[in-house]
Amino acid sequence: MKKKWLTGLALPLLALTSCGGGVHHPLTDYVLEADMFASKDTVRVMQWTDIHWNLGTNFAEEEAYLRALAKNGHPDLIVLTGDQILIANQRIIERQLKLFESICEENNCRFALVFGNHDKQGLFDPHYWGRQLEKCPHALYKEVRGDDVYGDSNYVINLTDGADAKWQLYLIDSNSATLTPGLDVPYDVIHEDQIEWFKAQNEAVKAEKGAYLPSLAYFHIGLWETEYAFRLAGIAGGTIAEGTGREGYEASEVPGTLLASSGYEKEKSDFEVEGLGPTKTWVGYRNTGFFEAAETYSNVRGMFFGHDHNDSFCATYKSASSTRSDADAITLGYGLKTGKGLYSLEGMLGGNISLLHKDGTVEYLRAFQSYQDDYSAGAGYIEEALFA
Repeated sequence: MKKKWLTGLALPLLALTSCGGGVHHPLTDYVLEADMFASKDTVRVMQWTDIHWNLGTNFAEEEAYLRALAKNGHPDLIVLTGDQILIANQRIIERQLKLFESICEENNCRFALVFGNHDKQGLFDPHYWGRQLEKCPHALYKEVRGDDVYGDSNYVINLTDGADAKWQLYLIDSNSATLTPGLDVPYDVIHEDQIEWFKAQNEAVKAEKGAYLPSLAYFHIGLWETEYAFRLAGIAGGTIAEGTGREGYEASEVPGTLLASSGYEKEKSDFEVEGLGPTKTWVGYRNTGFFEAAETYSNVRGMFFGHDHNDSFCATYKSASSTRSDADAITLGYGLKTGKGLYSLEGMLGGNISLLHKDGTVEYLRAFQSYQDDYSAGAGYIEEALFA
């Protein structure tokens, strides 16, 4: 939910995210390993986002939907990119995690998550999530409490072939909303100490293995570069009426280069961001340089997030300072919203899939799942390439 939504009941439920300034931990404390390439050459990573379970959720309907999406999508790993809940309680968290465990048991997969700007809002201790996740056998989640890296869900998953790591997934906390006196919500960002942590993790891999590993990054709140790519798509001929592009700009006004784009942006309101102006994408309140930092590591293939419910826009984009070739530009964009929670558009629901190949290459898909009375035989499920 966007802009000026916080009134009455919601105000005392805000929980502060943890911040830097704590104890420094070794980089290895943030790393998990999952031996997913041992018996296959391709790992299917399926992104789910913005499930938004709350006190008014039709749990039977949503559980059936998520089970169908997993059954039809055949993931090896489900990555949830935030806002799993909104103003919930411990029982809702427990029910959701029990469902994720059941889905993973049924489909022989694992799950991982990062927090969104609403996941700590509820009638529970902010660290209740972490304690419950640690009890889940199928969860890949690492929370280094009391550390000096801002946020809670910052960790790395190494996807291995035996003892040999082939891919890395960076899960990064884009942190929670804060309130201004006018009740506007300046959405938070990936902080500078998190960026330094990200750089250090990459350098540690290179020091150990002699080269960086191919990687993807997952977080919740989108980057300014997504808005730039969206504007460039408009300059290239997309129109707001079609749900794509951003009219009213000249190419000289927008930094960077757009190599490819697809999907739709159907959020209804402009979001005013100081220094960026009115946006159609709901980005963080400032540009902290995470994208440009990631571009300096040729191993970073893509980054995916959620936050925008009616948005499937994805792009391959280079910043103005990039030294990458066009073929090595980073793919970034929104995962399909997963389920009806809070608000949604039929026809734009499901999840994105990244096909990670053992040779370091990657393919991207959108996996659409509509709601059905009967989910047998893959009903309502369609996959398409992210870029045709």
